[in-house]
Amino acid sequence: MKFGISIPTCVEGMAYPIRFADQHEVVALGVEAEELGFDSVLVNDHFSTMPYVREQFADPPRFYEPLITLGYLAARTTRIRMMTGVVVMPMREPVLLAKQAATLDQLSDGRLTLGIGVGRTGRSSSRCTPSWPARPAASWLPRGSRR
Repeated sequence: MKFGISIPTCVEGMAYPIRFADQHEVVALGVEAEELGFDSVLVNDHFSTMPYVREQFADPPRFYEPLITLGYLAARTTRIRMMTGVVVMPMREPVLLAKQAATLDQLSDGRLTLGIGVGRTGRSSSRCTPSWPARPAASWLPRGSRR
């Protein structure tokens, strides 16, 4: 059995009103989790703060970008796995995300576990999704190509 800890950078304040971690607490929690023997730290992905979440906090929630946050943690730790709860794919360019994830995995000596999904609400994702070409990405490759 393995144990991980979710650092309160996103979803926690949406589910129940706890304080979001600031930049110093994110690192302190990750380092302490490693020292205590946890196997992984997990951060989530969210683009904006919903009104009902903002109303619960005196300070605005900090929705840190998950891969940058994990890169920061990876530089301060040596063993603990870095995990994304779910990276919201409709908000991201897939090729760029693949490069970012591969880079983070290499720089952290293979400690990244990437979770991906479609997101909680289509409404928040559609606000930041760029206009995609009319053709699906697979049709960009020449017929018969396996690149």
